[in-house]
Amino acid sequence: MCAVNPSRISKTFTDAALQEVIDDIAHRTRCFLEIVNYNVEGQQYVCAGELVALQTMTNVLNYLKMEKVDIAKLTGKFTVERVKEMLGEIINSCFTRAKDQQKAEGYIKLERGFATIPLPGIDVPFHSCYLWAGVMPFRAYLSKKINAAHLNPDTLVCKYVPNLIAKPFQVTKDYVQLIYDQTLSPRLDKVLRKWDTENWGSAEQRQKLAYITLVELLAYQFASPVRWIETQDILFKHYNFERFIEIGPSPTLTGMATRTLKTKYEVQDDSVSRIRAILCHAKNTKEVYYQFEDEAEAAADESVPEVAATPAPVAAPVVVAAAPVSAAATDPQKLKKKVEEIPLSKSIKDLVGGKSTLQNEILGDLQLEFTSAPEKGEELPLEELGSALGIGFSGSLGKYSSGLVSRVVGSKMPGGFNISAIKAYLSKTWGLGPTRADGVLLLSTTMEPPKRLGSDAEAKAWLDTFVTLYAQRSGISLTTGAANSGGGGGAGGPTINSEEFLQFQADQEQFAAQQIELYMRYLKRDSRAGEIKYDAEKANVVSLQSKLDAISREHGDTYIDGIQPVFDALKARHFDSSWNWVRQDALLMFYDIIFGRLTTCDPNRGDTCKLAKQFGQQLIDNCREVLALPPLYKDVTFPTAPHTEVTAKGDIVYSEVVRENVRKLEAYIEEVASGDTISALMNIQKIQDDVLKLWNVVKSQPEISEEQKNRIKALYEGVIRSLRKRPESRPRPGAPRPPDKVPLLHLKCKVGTNWEYSSNLTGVYLDILHEIATSGTTFKDKNALLTGVGKASVCVEVIDGLDNKSELAHRIMLINLLRLLGAVKIEKASRQILTRPTQVILPLSPNHGLFGNDSLYSESKVSLETLFNRWNSESWGEYLCLAGAVIGWTRGTGLMDATNVVAHDVESHGVCTFSAKEMTFNIMGLMHPLLFSITQVEPIWADLNGGMDRLPDLADITTRIRTDLNKKSELRRTIARDNAADFKMINGVEAECVLQTVNVVLRTNFKVEYPALESHESLADVSKLRGMLDLEKVFVVTGFAEVGPWGSSRTRWEMEVRGEFTMGTRADGVLQLSTTMEPSKRLGSDIEANI
Repeated sequence: MCAVNPSRISKTFTDAALQEVIDDIAHRTRCFLEIVNYNVEGQQYVCAGELVALQTMTNVLNYLKMEKVDIAKLTGKFTVERVKEMLGEIINSCFTRAKDQQKAEGYIKLERGFATIPLPGIDVPFHSCYLWAGVMPFRAYLSKKINAAHLNPDTLVCKYVPNLIAKPFQVTKDYVQLIYDQTLSPRLDKVLRKWDTENWGSAEQRQKLAYITLVELLAYQFASPVRWIETQDILFKHYNFERFIEIGPSPTLTGMATRTLKTKYEVQDDSVSRIRAILCHAKNTKEVYYQFEDEAEAAADESVPEVAATPAPVAAPVVVAAAPVSAAATDPQKLKKKVEEIPLSKSIKDLVGGKSTLQNEILGDLQLEFTSAPEKGEELPLEELGSALGIGFSGSLGKYSSGLVSRVVGSKMPGGFNISAIKAYLSKTWGLGPTRADGVLLLSTTMEPPKRLGSDAEAKAWLDTFVTLYAQRSGISLTTGAANSGGGGGAGGPTINSEEFLQFQADQEQFAAQQIELYMRYLKRDSRAGEIKYDAEKANVVSLQSKLDAISREHGDTYIDGIQPVFDALKARHFDSSWNWVRQDALLMFYDIIFGRLTTCDPNRGDTCKLAKQFGQQLIDNCREVLALPPLYKDVTFPTAPHTEVTAKGDIVYSEVVRENVRKLEAYIEEVASGDTISALMNIQKIQDDVLKLWNVVKSQPEISEEQKNRIKALYEGVIRSLRKRPESRPRPGAPRPPDKVPLLHLKCKVGTNWEYSSNLTGVYLDILHEIATSGTTFKDKNALLTGVGKASVCVEVIDGLDNKSELAHRIMLINLLRLLGAVKIEKASRQILTRPTQVILPLSPNHGLFGNDSLYSESKVSLETLFNRWNSESWGEYLCLAGAVIGWTRGTGLMDATNVVAHDVESHGVCTFSAKEMTFNIMGLMHPLLFSITQVEPIWADLNGGMDRLPDLADITTRIRTDLNKKSELRRTIARDNAADFKMINGVEAECVLQTVNVVLRTNFKVEYPALESHESLADVSKLRGMLDLEKVFVVTGFAEVGPWGSSRTRWEMEVRGEFTMGTRADGVLQLSTTMEPSKRLGSDIEANI
């Protein structure tokens, strides 16, 4: 497509001349070309067509411009037929040039002409007859989407101007005839033929007629030119609008309307004093919504004569100059501290005290608030960080701070005292502008009131405290309007006693109220009906607000926001058109080949082409083999281990490395089956029996007094209580294991009231994992429901006590999970599904307070364990079967991000930590059909904690490891800073840049091949050209001194002749190339001779 401006050809080249040229080109070239958009009369038209036709049009218009061909003058000199004949000769010549260009280059790349501008990226000829075949399916689509029952014709009549015919919408026979004359629509033809018999002109058929007319207008507009010029004339002449508002992302129609107004209607509007505003919703928002700034009052005329002095009125507050909003309130709000408690000399990293997740949240909020945050901003002092963030900052509240202010105002201020009222109060009372008011509001978010303020007076008093604090921090002086008022007289007009004026005003208002009351009585209406209803609604609002405040005080805003429903059916997306996207991909590839964007390469040039072809064939064969098989999952990744390193600069770097001697999942299973090395297992039952026997012996001794027996009994009871539950061990078949060890991954079954280690179930489980690792697994015809709290869950923010976020997380992890299981049971019971129970993998945890400071996380996990008892005691066991997975230390999750750095040293104590992939693999084994059948009989308990529960004092160990890492990091950081200072002092600041590490990334992968030499046989026919050229007139340039990939002519010659550079000779090619590239220098003939 191309945009055309006829005025660039000549003043006499009209749109009619352009139409004639385009029609003649389409007729003579037999190529598709037409005008599809009539935008601005005489200035802007859009043409669609084939590339060769568009190039011909560009050439013709360029010729008319360059040769100054005036078609209007030619028409006066010659007959119309002769002018058309002359124009045809020009078109034929330009068409020949376009075809030659296409033949030579393979395709035509449109370029800008004197009056044409190509429109790249628009490859579909919209609004042209080329799309006429799409009218029928588009009409069918519109008929389904537009509901005739919901269509109100009055909303369209004389208010909708379709670009198809450029006439205001009507529901009349003449209007339908007008559309039919242009489109020859078969549906409108049927309506016109049966107009009288089916009574289409009646009121009953009006809605249906409007529906048919609208659908036809939209359907044929798809393949018909846009007559925007005529549409604008209707708007300017018929409607005489004063405000033209374009609703859209960019001012497209606005620009066209502005040009039309200037060229056609500006003089006419000036003659009748008509002012038109042409606006765009995206660009002129304030003008569209009349959001104008208040104009300053004009200064008093100095020539006004003096009058008698009057008492001075109360002075307005001193207006304070605006200043950008500071970012100092973001950190205190997160750290739950006052602003004055945050020293600007410390960094965010120092303030969070090692809480990496809290640090990441603060940095994320700063990134959300400011357009660009500095790198390593958490290590900068707050003062430097504020200066860095201030670069390019507009000074107004950003997305995050606006949300903070809105939340505080909405939840703590009295009803009606909103942000606008607050800013008005700050401006009137303290003279603070919008930016200063934002600063006060942002400062107030750091010290919220404990509950909603009861009145406007309380809210204003609360704001005054922050105004004072803001003034102190900003170094400005503030005074209220009352403080500025004076008691002396001043110049002014005649005065009136204020008490008399107020009394007079009250009398007038009372008189007006009495008149209104008389009118209301005459109309038999109660004048207080509105007030009574308002009082009732106000009391209702106050009651509801008090209840909401009580809920908010009890649960907190985070909890209330978290339980709000988020499901929206309108956001559902159905991806069911893959069959059609395949067609589009095929067309894209087809056109890529046509336009040269896809090229073929010679398979004989690439050394690995044969191997690539074999590999591709293997992939095809593999795909064919598994087409009829069910989907299979097989994990081909390798197990990893944690690795923490403190660099020379003091940075603590965590990474995942390949486990030593564990390259495949099969080896991983053997490792976890070998058991831990924390402590030897004990047979509790045997020890208890032995202690009981010993006690019976001691008790039977007559020489032991009763007091001694009681002391011994207390000691025995203490010993038994200190014993921990240890299951009996059973070596896995084929994997010898000491009898005092248990696999790191094992299953338990319930024995009495305790869960005891089951060697049989563990053996089955390990065999299942080995099968999955070697052969994969499938879940064909299974539905999986994954639940969780996501990355930002409990423990992400370490807190001192319970808060509303912890309660929300507790509800998500426990209560919502139980409700979800209940919903599954109810649905299965309602459908009487008894033979296909749902397997539930419960996410349990060994962390029953081991780490500490984890809020309600432990309580949530412990509470899930009660489901195993309820499975037998309640009635839902036949619908759900349980498998509890005690998930151990899993690296790489949001829950354990803060502890990843200590995982490496924790494993040295005999504990096994898992990557997210490994834990997924472990849990997948519990969903195997064999274990699923076992869970239908009784629940199973999968101990996947890797021995973490048998490590005493885990919290102390992790604290000690983290302390050692921080000490080591700080020591190396101090040494690095000292060494850097010494290096700068000795070698200068510039020398440091030379030693900085530069990462070089390979950007190309090309290979320079030797030029192909023609064979003697292929050049045999050249001898036939002898005598056809005058060699005296042929310029011949010889030589090979150009610089190429092999250097100069001498080094290039060596490479082309020998395939390598010479070495050890006086004409050393390696030495010459090295000298050319300047890594080596010649030192002189004497040294060269000695060498």
